[in-house]
Amino acid sequence: MVKRSAGGPVVALLLGFGDYQVQVTSGIDLALRERGVPLMGVCVDSFASTATSGLVLDFLRHGEARGVIILSDVAAAIRPDLRAALAESGTPVATIGVKYPESPCVSGENEPGMRALLAHLLDERGVRRPVLVRGSEDHPDSLLREELIRQECARRGIALDEDLVIDGRFMMKPTSDAMHQLLQRRRDFDAVIAFNDTSAMGAMAALRGHGFRLPEDVAVSGFDNLGIGAETWPPLTTVDQRLGDQGGIAVDLLFRLIAGERDVEDVVAGSRLIRRASTGVGELTVDQLLPISEAALTRTNLHENVLQVSIDMANCSCVEDLAAVLRSSLPEAKIARCFLALDPSEMAGSFGHAGPGEHQAALAFAYQDGRSEPPPEDAFPRHRLLPPSLRAELGTGNLVLQALSVEGRERGHLVYEMPDGYSPLAEMIRLELPRVVDTILSSQELHRYASALERMVAERTRELETANEALQRSVMLDGLTGVANRKAFDQSLEKGFRVGDGEHRRTALLMIDVDMFKAYNDHYGHLGGDAALKVVASCLDGVSRSASDLTCRYGGEEFAVILWDCDLRVAVRVARRFLRRLDRAAVPHEYSPVAPFVTASVGVAAAVITSGDDPRDLVKAADDALYKAKLQGRNRLVVAPDVARRRADAPSPPGSAEAACGTAIVGGRAPASSIAPKK
Repeated sequence: MVKRSAGGPVVALLLGFGDYQVQVTSGIDLALRERGVPLMGVCVDSFASTATSGLVLDFLRHGEARGVIILSDVAAAIRPDLRAALAESGTPVATIGVKYPESPCVSGENEPGMRALLAHLLDERGVRRPVLVRGSEDHPDSLLREELIRQECARRGIALDEDLVIDGRFMMKPTSDAMHQLLQRRRDFDAVIAFNDTSAMGAMAALRGHGFRLPEDVAVSGFDNLGIGAETWPPLTTVDQRLGDQGGIAVDLLFRLIAGERDVEDVVAGSRLIRRASTGVGELTVDQLLPISEAALTRTNLHENVLQVSIDMANCSCVEDLAAVLRSSLPEAKIARCFLALDPSEMAGSFGHAGPGEHQAALAFAYQDGRSEPPPEDAFPRHRLLPPSLRAELGTGNLVLQALSVEGRERGHLVYEMPDGYSPLAEMIRLELPRVVDTILSSQELHRYASALERMVAERTRELETANEALQRSVMLDGLTGVANRKAFDQSLEKGFRVGDGEHRRTALLMIDVDMFKAYNDHYGHLGGDAALKVVASCLDGVSRSASDLTCRYGGEEFAVILWDCDLRVAVRVARRFLRRLDRAAVPHEYSPVAPFVTASVGVAAAVITSGDDPRDLVKAADDALYKAKLQGRNRLVVAPDVARRRADAPSPPGSAEAACGTAIVGGRAPASSIAPKK
């Protein structure tokens, strides 16, 4: 069994902080203050939930509570997981209005108050056709109150009309809806007996909406004597169950258990009838109207504040926005202390570890006495509720714990000081915060996911671009030699010849043919021929001047080199360097009549490109020069006449390097003067 905290708070398990819970917890708080013990109101999940909050279970399992008081509205929320957590921790339990195994219970005495109410309605006011607004199904108070009404009516010979029995579930909206449905088919009743004041408020709203005067046409009564009943119009006749006293008695029962006392018996608190104007008792005086008017004005202002804060919270896009809204609205909500903790994985920054197997939390907002301090950054065990630097706050005053859970997903928790009296704004913040936090964090998750997706798409795009570039390069490369292929050659020439009007560009072209290559293939085989072509390509590629130059395999044993931004003399030097490199490579070719090594013939042509020039002219000029080199005995280069002059059919200037074809024999061993044109 878990060791309980000797200095921990007493926990009141409840579903919310309406008038009923405020009155009961006020009595609990008063009794605990006399003992110097803090109170923590823990809001468990709603009736529609399928499981208790994991935070609440962790908090109870770890023995953080000194004792537990269960309020009657939690009866339907006591699920097996909550029972197991209480049993595991060994925490003493006392209840109010609902029986719990092996625990003492304090309850209101329904019978005296209800019988007094019925005597007032049936005997004094002459009610004969009442509407019964029952509470929650199978709730012991609801069942007992219905039974008492039936008994009192039967004793007076009044037959209850079962069509006038409706379910309000102890809540305003369900009661109002049920009354609207009833009023569409029946209007022949003279009273509404609601099983609590909240349901009575819903019935009164529906009756006014259908034109009924209260109490002239219909008398209305409630039960519990909540504060709102005295402030409504007309003030509500009700039964006072001494809810605050019940809270104090529950504390006495709990501390008898904590002290080790066994067989602590149940206690029933007395009740009394409160007659007011909703059943036609007396006339309203100015002194009575004034507080009702002030309360109405206060409720109007509160409604406007609640609506505005709700709108502000709905517009929050980040935790910082939410903190700003809380900081401005907490004083109006009469909340002196407020701490918001979230799952560390949802928050930016680095957090320490709470320990193996422990759920963690990290403080996102801290508010104390009108000041909002920067929260500490370290994570802490979730069941401890606050970080070590603030844990002393749990030992003072009366606090509320609310798990921030939406559809079973817990985002964090809220701890705040219980306001003095009912605060609609505080209740709205408590109810709305789980949804707002979930929306903010879900939006951030989507943003992070979208960013990750964008990064992934960008990365995949880069990979695809790289792969596409590689594919394009492979399409443009000769598979044997690794230099560019004929397609790349054609595209490069076509693109390079695109010049604008008034623009010009120099270029040169080498056309190369490996001498006597068929004989080489015939005697050395195709594998040997492939190896020889690779050597030729390597020699050509090695004489390139820049990345803009393009070495290509033109076809078979033919190659080409495009030299952009290059004049004829430079092109001739490049061709000679190639022939020297090939000569140094000394690839044996004993079946060549030209030389004992592999040699090549080269045709060189140059042009000044202007708008509209055709690249085929340059190719033809270089190819013609290559043909002449082969006719003149191979293993040499021949320079073509200037392409522009040739195209215009104009003679070259005498003595120019472009005036006629020249030759260079035996590549690298030929003297430089041997390439000069013959006179």
